[in-house]
Amino acid sequence: MRINKTKQTRNALRKIRKHAKIKIKIEINKSFLYHIY
Repeated sequence: MRINKTKQTRNALRKIRKHAKIKIKIEINKSFLYHIY
């Protein structure tokens, strides 16, 4: 059970990191667009 739990938490952290990276990219793109206009 412990191994499964660690795997699940690792996968969850990876998903969160991916989403965070995408959100950061979107925010950066938004800021660039605001600077252009």
